[in-house]
Amino acid sequence: MRPLLTIITLTKNSEDYVQNCLNSLNNALLKVDSREVTHLIVDGNSDDQTLEIIKKSNSNSTIFNNPPKGLYNSLNFALTKVTTPYVTYLHSDDELDENYLFYMLKSIKNKKSKTNTVFVGSVEFINSESKSLYVRKPPFYFKSIQKKNNLIFHPNACYPTVLEQEYPYIERKYGRHSDSFHILEIMEFASHARVKKAKYKFRISKNSITYSKGINSKQKTFLSRIYIHFFETNILQRFIMKIYGKSYWS
Repeated sequence: MRPLLTIITLTKNSEDYVQNCLNSLNNALLKVDSREVTHLIVDGNSDDQTLEIIKKSNSNSTIFNNPPKGLYNSLNFALTKVTTPYVTYLHSDDELDENYLFYMLKSIKNKKSKTNTVFVGSVEFINSESKSLYVRKPPFYFKSIQKKNNLIFHPNACYPTVLEQEYPYIERKYGRHSDSFHILEIMEFASHARVKKAKYKFRISKNSITYSKGINSKQKTFLSRIYIHFFETNILQRFIMKIYGKSYWS
């Protein structure tokens, strides 16, 4: 059976959360035919226990070592190794819901004739103890708005590999917002399908970097910004988190 989806994980001194990350992936693989999924890990010369943890996780991950020349350099390197029709990302401090792969693969198979489709799930924000904080799960889906907002796609989407490889991350031009521009370039040409039940767990922790500083205003229109935040759950809790500087959007 030919693998259908590749998951890319980058690591660099990721010992704090990589075990939780891999555990969640292994649990998600139990719900699907694991032969349909390939997992690539690109490590940037970790000097902590990251690689030891990975090797003990009993995973079938393929590990590459890439000199630490930056996040987007490593992502571009990883994409050169992908041979499956679709690709997604699982950050080393994040987790997957146990049914994430089940729903994503089911959707990909149902739309396999449309090779330019990006499949978009939901995001659950979790804390350092993996407890849920709030969820981004808009009940309505306006494609004309979402094509102009990378936040609905990142980090909970599966992309056609041909588009990911055609539009590389350009760190020298966009800096740490290369992923945002990368997504927006792809969405100029791609169609997209909503997979609400596919939940990606994004960790808000000491390792998180907010997108609120230096974001180009063209990336998020006013309506798109309202759309995103209005339909996130636990509004009061998020407001309190923001007051204490613990919000992803602080």
